Amino acid sequence: MFYGGGQERNFRPGTENTGMIAGLGKAAELVVKNIDKYEKNMREVRDYLEDRLTKEFEDRVHFNGRFENSQRIPNTCNVSIRGEGLQGNKILKCTKHIQEIGRASCRERV
Repeated sequence: MFYGGGQERNFRPGTENTGMIAGLGKAAELVVKNIDKYEKNMREVRDYLEDRLTKEFEDRVHFNGRFENSQRIPNTCNVSIRGEGLQGNKILKCTKHIQEIGRASCRERV
């Protein structure tokens, strides 16, 4: 149920963004059409990142969820870097193009 707004004689709360709806439809169409290329590219980028992390951190790097003969999501790298006094936030401040999630929101205390 939707609440709010007085548009359309109170039948609905807001005005649909027709341009954005059409754009989302076109984006979905392009993804379906090019999914193999997108997946290949994402996998190559992920594998490159993992290779560089391994070269930089050697045995201190651990890839979570990477098991022999397991399928993985091509656009995700879940990694832990072990080390005495190592602070991930300081490492990430030195990067320009990596996003991180430092902790799960469901574990956050309000």
